[in-house]
Amino acid sequence: MQSQLETYRHLSEGMHEELERLGGLELEGQDEQRKLRELKDRTQKLDEKIRWQTDQLARVKELSSFCKQANELLDELGVIVGRLDTTIIPDDAPVLISLTEIADKVSAFGDNLHQQLDQPLHL
Repeated sequence: MQSQLETYRHLSEGMHEELERLGGLELEGQDEQRKLRELKDRTQKLDEKIRWQTDQLARVKELSSFCKQANELLDELGVIVGRLDTTIIPDDAPVLISLTEIADKVSAFGDNLHQQLDQPLHL
């Protein structure tokens, strides 16, 4: 994604330079006017694509950071399972209720995440 973004930026710079060069010339005739409009339109579309890809790259980086944090948290939560001995916990103990709530939240999160990952990608 990063290399494609750099390619778009390079193309955009070239188009902006061409627009500046053409802007300094006296354009005669409809053909030159049309070519300038087309170049401006293409430049604008390319700039929009660059903005979109930059936003997407930022979102991917942010999501990667969240994934790392979530994995670290899940590793920490793994300690609960390793230390859990349900034979010593009374049935009505608040910690049992808390553990059940954690399990329910993790399960619901996992189901939701799987549903979203099963959706087709929108690029």
